[in-house]
Amino acid sequence: MSHKDEQEYHSSQIKSLQEQYNKLQRRLDRIYIDKLDEVVTTEFYQEKTNEWKNEQNNILVNINKHKDANTNYFEKGIKILELAQKAYSTYLEQNNTGKRNLLNILLSNCTLNDGNLYPTYRKPFDLLAKGLSRSNWLPG
Repeated sequence: MSHKDEQEYHSSQIKSLQEQYNKLQRRLDRIYIDKLDEVVTTEFYQEKTNEWKNEQNNILVNINKHKDANTNYFEKGIKILELAQKAYSTYLEQNNTGKRNLLNILLSNCTLNDGNLYPTYRKPFDLLAKGLSRSNWLPG
């Protein structure tokens, strides 16, 4: 999923949740007036008020999850770039177990052909490796 798709998804979910929240708020406003006008009993008012406020709290939790998810998308991207940038020096500093763990993160497979080792990178490291192997980034 692209960043744009991710943003659109979370934005639409937040909008939908906000509409649900507002609908519940309108209900709370109306039932309060009904209580004042003695259209509903105090017990019924309390029951519905508690129910709808709990729903509103759940909606706020979900809204915050969608906001945090958008932030996490950026944080993951930054961590991936940092790992890719420091992979070589990190590899040299590690013991054998650490080296194996790092290679498991970066690579899905390796093949040996005529004494040469050819790595198959995991996503998104495959895109970074392809980008680095290009000799011309821009025409001209």
